[in-house]
Amino acid sequence: MTFLLISFLTQLSVQLRRRRTWLLMVLLPALTLGITALVPTREAAAPVQVGVVVPAGDAMGAEYLQRLCLRSGTVVTFLPTDEETARANVAAASFDCAIVLPEDFSQRLEAMDTRRILTLLTGPASVVYPVVQETAAACLTEQLTGQIAREYLLDASIVTRERYEALGETMDTVLPPEQRILIELETLDGDALEVEALGQRSLNRILSGVLAVLLLVWAMFAAMDQGTWLETPFARRLWGIKPVTAMLLPRIAAGLCPAFLSAVVAALCLGHGTAQVAALIPYFLLLGTLSLLCARWRSLWGTFPVLMPFMPFLFLLLSPVLLDVSALHPVLGRISDWMPVTLYLRALEGAWDAPLILLAAAALLLLASITADRISKPKKGTSR
Repeated sequence: MTFLLISFLTQLSVQLRRRRTWLLMVLLPALTLGITALVPTREAAAPVQVGVVVPAGDAMGAEYLQRLCLRSGTVVTFLPTDEETARANVAAASFDCAIVLPEDFSQRLEAMDTRRILTLLTGPASVVYPVVQETAAACLTEQLTGQIAREYLLDASIVTRERYEALGETMDTVLPPEQRILIELETLDGDALEVEALGQRSLNRILSGVLAVLLLVWAMFAAMDQGTWLETPFARRLWGIKPVTAMLLPRIAAGLCPAFLSAVVAALCLGHGTAQVAALIPYFLLLGTLSLLCARWRSLWGTFPVLMPFMPFLFLLLSPVLLDVSALHPVLGRISDWMPVTLYLRALEGAWDAPLILLAAAALLLLASITADRISKPKKGTSR
């Protein structure tokens, strides 16, 4: 235990004396604050686009689309499109979500068969779909008000069929706005669902994803540093006394401590609460054990300089930060579900299983490193 503590404090003091460490520590919060400042709240809260797929030649579908378009405003803008384009735009996050009407929309409306009549396409980047759901249901109900009133009055024997026909267009009259029942949306915490909050939530998700990717790159650099150190004469001599895991664990922990503090400040700048900031703990445990395992073998960390220019793009592509790759191919979706960045984003959103998966993965990687200590033995006069 004394060796681990002394090794940790020594490496931490070395890290804090480097200008590179302080530069990287300042970089993450500065990047977060800079992007947030460059994207004003009004711009972040600009109306998001929602696709609407209406069957060709469907009169009632066209009427339904018109009702949706009349409700386009500061939150959402409804745009007519075809199903293939809608799915592609939702996957690429160009559309927040999309509403798909069935081919027999008119027939089902006439038969009052509204069960699962609307299909809502969403992706991991969707934000305003709760508002879209309410709007879509309201427009559908509005379009059916005449039929609903007719069925109720006839079934309850309030009016006869002849009397109802005599009322004519009176039954289809729409109440003016001041006589309608208004619905106010709010969050689960009881706060008002504001447009600015919706836009800021989408921006925060993207920034959180970029932050997670930068931390992953930082962990790759830590693995390279410790892998290089492990090949020094001092480390090779020490390897005969201490297992590699005990040698590397405190050094990697010290190397990631500045990154953790920087990430906490950046997360607080994004407005995350303490519960969400706590999601960084299992994520960093995974990054630390991943660096620990990669630093053991030159065949792993030696490829990082070549892969470094491509890794951030790959992580962003396979994680639901900018787009949903599951819409491109189901296999990509399954890969995305197990990416560390994806699990971190899910942990930020309150998914209880994501931190457990991160902790389990970290434990498995640590166990793999300990197992490698028992299998591999140092060879005198040779480097690893």
